[in-house]
Amino acid sequence: MKLIYIILLPITVLFAHKGFSQNGGGIYVESGAKVIGCVIAGNKAAGDGSGVCGGDAELLNCTVGNNVPAEKLTKTIDIGYIFCEDNSIVSKETYETEGRTNAAGVVFWLNSDRYARTSRAYVVALKQAEKVRGEFSVNGDVEFAMFDTACYMETIALAAVSEAAIYCREYMKGSVLEGRWLMPAGFQLSCLFTTHVRVQETLEFLRNKGMDVDFFEKDVYWCTSEANIDFWGVSFTSEIGYSHTPGKGFEVPGDEQHWVRPILIY
Repeated sequence: MKLIYIILLPITVLFAHKGFSQNGGGIYVESGAKVIGCVIAGNKAAGDGSGVCGGDAELLNCTVGNNVPAEKLTKTIDIGYIFCEDNSIVSKETYETEGRTNAAGVVFWLNSDRYARTSRAYVVALKQAEKVRGEFSVNGDVEFAMFDTACYMETIALAAVSEAAIYCREYMKGSVLEGRWLMPAGFQLSCLFTTHVRVQETLEFLRNKGMDVDFFEKDVYWCTSEANIDFWGVSFTSEIGYSHTPGKGFEVPGDEQHWVRPILIY
């Protein structure tokens, strides 16, 4: 039998409080040390860092990968920040200081996992339209619409037949963001209602900068999700004829015309 030896010569490993280090994200190696035959992967630092840090050391036959510095992920993003056409997200202050004019949306939800590499944030479009959803079923297996997150698959399915979904898929057609916009599902629409006041503040800021933006209407907004009989909408006010509290989802006939606002997964 062939034996394989893994040798660790003097190294110091940072054991962080609560499972992660403030800086580093992997192992700290003292000057003059050697690390041989190790796999250094899947480590996370709360601040800056990489897989290996420290002094003047030597690594031999090691695999280093997927070590995440959270500093470069969601730390610099917040609700109400501006999503730009170059795929960057900046604060209102930065947007103004840099003289930007390329706003495309506003952040309305952040992933609670600050180390997430995908679905880090949801962005809502600057514009909206009144459209008919249509009475087409795409997610009949979802028990509660507000837990439905499958906006991508449902938008793709609905885009063949739904006026509202087509509007979302074709939003910003001809731009660098063409094809990235979706119709929100129940979860995304519920999140949008929760933070729409902060989003509205950013929309007002952008309008004052000369951007063409739409403010939220006191009406129902469509999503892709279904209810028991009809389809799911969320009331952004109680001042409509459905007698529902603000933010509450309820059943709406699919052949009615209501507002729809595209979203983007960042």
